[in-house]
Amino acid sequence: MIKSLFSRDMLVIPAIMWIVFIIEILIPGFNLNAWGILPREISGLSGIAFSPFIHANLNHLVSNTIPLIILSALVVLSIGRTRFWGVVVTGVALSGSCVWLFASKNIVIGASGLVYVLIGFLFADAYVSKTIKKAFIALLSFMLYGGLLLSLLSYLPYISWAGHFWGFMAGIAMASVFKAQHGSSAA
Repeated sequence: MIKSLFSRDMLVIPAIMWIVFIIEILIPGFNLNAWGILPREISGLSGIAFSPFIHANLNHLVSNTIPLIILSALVVLSIGRTRFWGVVVTGVALSGSCVWLFASKNIVIGASGLVYVLIGFLFADAYVSKTIKKAFIALLSFMLYGGLLLSLLSYLPYISWAGHFWGFMAGIAMASVFKAQHGSSAA
């Protein structure tokens, strides 16, 4: 159990995020922000796949890295490695598509949408699965990151509220899909 909890899977995305950030620092004038999600612009569609790996600064990167690793570990513990990747890929695609459709005109970068996918998934999966294990994992994730939910109730112009909101909604949707596909999303 401990080996699967601390698998390489939960480190892949943060590692790519850090590599991208270091490359941007090492190459003067090199900036990948244009590869973020640009709402309702055809050129911004590629940002659905690329935006989770692009961060504005070190604070932005760190504030996404730590919860991403911890919540990824909790999702792997809850549903296993294979299904974890299903949640990540589908959650990024779904939340990113909704950001592209509904966000304001500003470019959206960062992995916080994915962080919200994971926490939304953990909460909803515990609700639809109704197992002690999943309830405990959801409670643990709430104790660690329940404060993130406050950002869904406030708006700051330099933070993508849409990314957080649609990430959370995509996580809830993913738990419902898993329940429908598997009868229970038990690993």
